[in-house]
Amino acid sequence: AIFNINWRDLQINTSTVAGAQPFVANGGTARSRGFEFEASAQLSRPWSVTVGDAFADAKLTEDFAIRTLDLGTGNQTGAVAASGVAGQRTPGTPRHSATVGSDYRFDLKEDRALVLHIDGTYRSSVLRNLQGTTTNAYMIDGFSLWNASLAYDTPRWTLTGFVNNAFNARGIA
Repeated sequence: AIFNINWRDLQINTSTVAGAQPFVANGGTARSRGFEFEASAQLSRPWSVTVGDAFADAKLTEDFAIRTLDLGTGNQTGAVAASGVAGQRTPGTPRHSATVGSDYRFDLKEDRALVLHIDGTYRSSVLRNLQGTTTNAYMIDGFSLWNASLAYDTPRWTLTGFVNNAFNARGIA
């Protein structure tokens, strides 16, 4: 799929300047263009693979400032909780993400099998938040995760052992 999305009143997660109380506010316009695809293939009778990829060029298209609320009037009259500049990446959107997975089935006697599964995901860095009066904009690093499992499969039940995050990667989703 190829996409081109124009956002108006983009919702931004931010927080009050003094109390650090989270709130969501509308923050101007943005554009997101990119593509995504997924494919699966049975390479041979026992071996299958799945791959996926996505790219998003998501940017703010106008300058804006979100001010904290005056609790008496409900108007945005306080300090700047978050501000954006045209051309800046939108918060929370990775530019690139990918997945890959593979299953290999070892057939045994009497309709039983061992199934080895491996999968991995990758996500590029993400802008965590926009800059405000007391906060700086910062990036969250990209990361990859790898998982594996081994299953003993019978017609009536399956026993599976698995390892999630096999290389103990640290990532914030």
